[in-house]
Amino acid sequence: MFENVVTPRLHVKQSWVQPITNLPAAHNILNIRSDKEDVQLKETLERSIRTAPHEDGEAALPDLLLWDEKGLRYFEEVTYTPSYYLTNEEIGLLERHKYQIVEHIPSGSMLVELGSGNLRKIRILLEALDELGREVDYFTSPWISPIPNSNGHLVRCHRDDSCMFIKNGLVRANEIMGHEAFDLDLWDVQGVWDAENGSHNQYYFPRSNVNLAGNMISSGTKLLAVKSHKYDAEDRETLCRTAGLQEEDCWASDTDYNLLLLKPTRSSLSENMFHDDVS
Repeated sequence: MFENVVTPRLHVKQSWVQPITNLPAAHNILNIRSDKEDVQLKETLERSIRTAPHEDGEAALPDLLLWDEKGLRYFEEVTYTPSYYLTNEEIGLLERHKYQIVEHIPSGSMLVELGSGNLRKIRILLEALDELGREVDYFTSPWISPIPNSNGHLVRCHRDDSCMFIKNGLVRANEIMGHEAFDLDLWDVQGVWDAENGSHNQYYFPRSNVNLAGNMISSGTKLLAVKSHKYDAEDRETLCRTAGLQEEDCWASDTDYNLLLLKPTRSSLSENMFHDDVS
């Protein structure tokens, strides 16, 4: 995965937000990717492939396979499709409540965004901060350039509607392994809603018996690619409490999509302040 840092500083009456293809050299982009991460991913992938035929429960491949540069571009295309409602919901909330949100961001703050895509959401807040004369440092990881309009916004899918974004995980797996561990013509993708656990799961499965790392994988055997969880208010409260966070503000859409402002609880701050690391 490509990780980059963009560190522009905003000033009063200076609008830095321009098309990303025209970023001036002054906006320094630093690649902080580590080769160690690639080594760890390969080790995890090899272990997953080796143990997949023997898993008693749900076998899975590392979901990090999805997020290489090509995967990020595919996913960016997905966010433009009508069926992917999350992006439009979030953009709508940011547009309606941007000034309320940035009131929580004083000058001198550091903004860190994980997975910014082409910056089309965060730029709403950055422009609002600029209008109010707030100086902030903004860091993003990973960053990708915009997808040209000429490419279209619809994701082209392989047979049986298995999407290129998910299928690209197998392409990436083959690249990491250095050989064709997965014959792409024999593998497809299936999405499944898991009502019990409140998650939408994407799986790889072979359409016929295949050999994987010297082991036979039966037709239809599922390998988990990625999970996307949906949380209700009770789940959200449990997650925050477990993480030592509390809700300070919330902005909700008519369809109950929420943007949350969270802060550490006093107890979690105290624990971190007086915790001695003996490792």
